[in-house]
Amino acid sequence: MDLYPDPPGSTTEEAMNMSVGLGGSSANIAAGICKLGGKSALVTRVSDDSIGRYCVNQLKHYGVDVTHVKPIGGEYRNSLAVYESRVENHQSVIYRNGAADFQMDIDDIKAMVITALW
Repeated sequence: MDLYPDPPGSTTEEAMNMSVGLGGSSANIAAGICKLGGKSALVTRVSDDSIGRYCVNQLKHYGVDVTHVKPIGGEYRNSLAVYESRVENHQSVIYRNGAADFQMDIDDIKAMVITALW
């Protein structure tokens, strides 16, 4: 999940509000493929909480197949990136401790059936 300062161009420490969006390179690429009229699916783990469900709902919104997006409980959480839209002195901060997607294992891959999407 991505958070970014609002209004655009603000520094994180001066932001009046933060906006939220789908994040992570794989999720963004999958959503982008769907936006361009293609088909995509994502294989990952998300936290079993409201943030994980938000991310799954965003993937669905863009048309990404979430069949293999699995929630994981316990202390694992979705990663969070806070980034700024300004060019000069841009800052990005990424939180990845106990990342849910790091909990994927070989069984997640074995459960997939790779087929042509077109």
